[in-house]
Amino acid sequence: MNKLDLVNQAWQEFEVADHLLKVTYPLFKDPKLFRGIIINLAKSLDMAKQLTDVPIPLLNKLNWIISFQKKCPVEFPRLDTLVMYDNRFQLRKLTLAEVQKYHHQTLNWLKIYLNSSR
Repeated sequence: MNKLDLVNQAWQEFEVADHLLKVTYPLFKDPKLFRGIIINLAKSLDMAKQLTDVPIPLLNKLNWIISFQKKCPVEFPRLDTLVMYDNRFQLRKLTLAEVQKYHHQTLNWLKIYLNSSR
């Protein structure tokens, strides 16, 4: 993939997450959608990481959430929160506010480091 393709793909993955957060979630109010939003934000940052040498700590955080969720045999929605338990009953809550924060941070990161490439 060339540089322009990676930039476009990164923005496309972000736009999917943006749509899930701003259109689909308000319509269905299902916190299980947070998983898809986090995955798309991580994919977007992963594509962007291939274009720059700048470390992306947010990507590590998102990947940790994804890996934790994959290990969880128990997860359920509770109001605006996705509650997850792993095999050792460690609790992890993913709230709407947290997902919105990750969305905003990803958008800012992409604007700063990819707008010049687009």
